[in-house]
Amino acid sequence: MRRIDQIKTEITDLTDRRTRRWRELGQGEPATETIAELTARIDELWDELRSTRVVAVHGSRDDIRRRADRERRMEIELARLTVAEVAAEAA
Repeated sequence: MRRIDQIKTEITDLTDRRTRRWRELGQGEPATETIAELTARIDELWDELRSTRVVAVHGSRDDIRRRADRERRMEIELARLTVAEVAAEAA
């Protein structure tokens, strides 16, 4: 996985190229690459950036699943203990 600053740099570069391309088209110059191609790549990079940020903050999907499983087991155990305490108080 690439670093956030690398992805941001590529987004900036492609955005600048797309802006230049719009200017070239406005001046009637021939197409070397389409704006749609640049936009599609920029969209992919934004998706990659969001995913990279999530992993940086929360860890990988496996880490998130392990934490969720652990929390679920703790909730089940807490519920079991709570029921046992209530039953003990009633007796």
